[in-house]
Amino acid sequence: MPLPDSDPADNAYYLQALQAVQQARQALQRGDRIQARRYAALAARLAPQLEDAWLLLAAATAQPRASLVYLNRALEINPASRRARAGVHWAVQRLRRESAQAVRLTPAQVARPAPAPPLFERPRRRRWPLSLSWLVALILLCLTSYLAFQAWSPVIAPPLEDARQTAIARLVSSTPTASPTITSTPTASPTPTATFTLTNTPTPTPTHTPTFTATPLPTDTPTFTPTPPPSNTPPPPTPRPTKRPKPQKTSGPGPRPPQVGADERWIDVDLSSQTTFAMQGDQIVNSFIVSTGVWPTVTVTGVFRIYVKYRTADMSGADYYLSGVPYVMYFYQGYGLHGTYWHNNFGHPMSHGCVNLRPADAGWLFEWASVGTVVSVHQ
Repeated sequence: MPLPDSDPADNAYYLQALQAVQQARQALQRGDRIQARRYAALAARLAPQLEDAWLLLAAATAQPRASLVYLNRALEINPASRRARAGVHWAVQRLRRESAQAVRLTPAQVARPAPAPPLFERPRRRRWPLSLSWLVALILLCLTSYLAFQAWSPVIAPPLEDARQTAIARLVSSTPTASPTITSTPTASPTPTATFTLTNTPTPTPTHTPTFTATPLPTDTPTFTPTPPPSNTPPPPTPRPTKRPKPQKTSGPGPRPPQVGADERWIDVDLSSQTTFAMQGDQIVNSFIVSTGVWPTVTVTGVFRIYVKYRTADMSGADYYLSGVPYVMYFYQGYGLHGTYWHNNFGHPMSHGCVNLRPADAGWLFEWASVGTVVSVHQ
């Protein structure tokens, strides 16, 4: 039913809020909490004094702390609400259970159960006696080999040593050695036996001592390479790739939408340059540096109209809750222009889809625009 003593525009928003409340209840009955939260948030924006919208927001929110915030807002509207008090009790119980469960599941306090022993455990084999026996056998083998080598070394070493000394003497000295006395004894024959003794007397000859002569190493002989005469013609320049300059995006409003008159006020949002222009016809009245939606919650593009304005409003989503957002102007579903006090990084995408302005700029634009003002969003 419409509110008493209110203008027709507020009555229309109230009826839309009641319809959004009905749709939120149906979504909650189906188990679709996300859709129920969207419809309940829309109802709370359209009619902030509607108690059912805040109760449905609390029921559709999975976090008990956020549910307590929504239930406290419902109690501010209707302090005697039994449903809100029951919801507060329910949210407090959930919060206590989650806190107790978090304490019980602390990793420092949880002891891992020991693994169950096997039913039949085979005795482990001790293999170190076998390894010790192998080690003893290896030591005995090495000792036996050493003793055998020591026993055979006197027999083998002298012949090898004599042969080595003889070979060295032949290589170093070129003087022939004296031949031993040769005695020839003929065999028995019918003729008388004759004995011949040949004696070779060694004659001393000068010993030739070899002298070391250094052999000159081969030297590099330089070869003459003819050098062409210098030329007066300079070499051709090396071609270099040319870099094309990247065209820069110029900040400026887009074309005036067809539904905007020549002297009518409208708002232009340029996503590429992160700039918002207050336009009157084709003239720029004012411009502001803004922050639009970051991927994947980008700001919608198109031509819209402002359908509701709030000087302050609470905003919430799946992973955030903001209270007292100043100068809110919604132009499409949950997308709007509003002041921002939680960051100062304007000129870069930062929001969940809305157009963030500095609080002072948002206040100027809030007073300048009205419900029904065209908002054109483009790249």
